Amino acid sequence: MPHLKDVAGIRADRPAANSSSRSRADGLLTARTPRSPLDRIGQAEQLRSRYRALTKLRKQQTTWPPARSNLAMLGRSAVVGLAMAMLSAQLQAAPSYANEKKALLALRTDHNRAIAAHDLDGAMSIAADDYVLVGGSSGIERSKAETRKGWAEEFATEGHDRYVRTPAQIDLGERKGVLRAAELGQWVGFDRRPAGMSRPFGRYFVHWTKATGQWKVVSETYVTLGCRGSGC
Repeated sequence: MPHLKDVAGIRADRPAANSSSRSRADGLLTARTPRSPLDRIGQAEQLRSRYRALTKLRKQQTTWPPARSNLAMLGRSAVVGLAMAMLSAQLQAAPSYANEKKALLALRTDHNRAIAAHDLDGAMSIAADDYVLVGGSSGIERSKAETRKGWAEEFATEGHDRYVRTPAQIDLGERKGVLRAAELGQWVGFDRRPAGMSRPFGRYFVHWTKATGQWKVVSETYVTLGCRGSGC
């Protein structure tokens, strides 16, 4: 709280909003020199009254409505700051996930090529040690050995050409230090039958993990939705 001399002899720190309010403030700050004890008592009371009036005037000039405006600006600034921080975090994380997605797409392309070339080792190269496969219209292969045997039989079948998986969506995330990915897409097979081409098709889902430092498939699930061609 300022001393009486500050109120009586010093103008307000902040400039008044306009000439009218400046005149009011000047009038409130003007004080006569008391000539007797009674005058001094009366003058002190007048100064207290003027101080209260001046305080009220300052509140009117600096607290309302600017206080609401400042509060709104502060709120907007906080929201903008939070949004920028979140965007910055997303931008920092995005390149890493983008690179991982590119790596998965490259692995899918290589795997399609290995199947088309009937390359047994290439077809098994992405399988994790605990790999499991659910066939589109057949049973479940619960180990890498079963899947390897299945591919060997497929490749040895006369007229079998290839399978092609086309990713439609890849989602990535991390939990307990392990990066994982969910790949969803469409698959189609190509077989030459005596009656003509057979092209079974459907949807698939793949669970990828990078627990060992390299992307490997934990499980694959296929659903056969139909077949096109005279060889079906």
